Amino acid sequence: MIQGYQIRRVIIVLVAVALLVFLVAAVAGLLRNSLNGGNADATPDDTTLVLTDYDNDTSRLRLTYDGRIIANEQRRSLRITISADERVFELLRGYDGQAVTRKTYPNTSAAYQNMIRAANFEGFATSQNNSLGDDERGVCPAGQRTIAELFDEREVVSRLWSASCGRKLGSLGGDSRALLRLFQAQIPDYRELTRGVRF
Repeated sequence: MIQGYQIRRVIIVLVAVALLVFLVAAVAGLLRNSLNGGNADATPDDTTLVLTDYDNDTSRLRLTYDGRIIANEQRRSLRITISADERVFELLRGYDGQAVTRKTYPNTSAAYQNMIRAANFEGFATSQNNSLGDDERGVCPAGQRTIAELFDEREVVSRLWSASCGRKLGSLGGDSRALLRLFQAQIPDYRELTRGVRF
């Protein structure tokens, strides 16, 4: 009789422990989901490129920082393109992307090698699945969109985007803010070129 009581007691304890483990796992999942913006549609994609595979004289990286959805005359965007032989800064006006300011700086292969590795670490070519597809136009109208593009010769190898309204918006899985800072740092007079500009 004592053995039956002990067996029931052990079973009750095991069931209680199993329920506690299940409850902790469920709460942890809810917390993780809320910290990630609560968007279950954005999940890692297995097709992430390795940028260092394109460390050559024919490739180039381009980052576009797309402004708010406002009047065509007031809208501004920023585009910075980096290759092994040059860095190009462009300040664009309107939705057609007319260049208001364009400035070119020389670059070296060694500088580009470091840049491409840094961009790789920040997730420039890291993609994520999302429910919004590949077209960023109109998404996050009061905020900004970041478009990260990799070219090899004239071919677009990768084009990913994100929006400032939520980390899980868009196809870019990397850190868009860190990428923007990295590209801005390649332009020595960036502050002067963008003084008074609102994106």
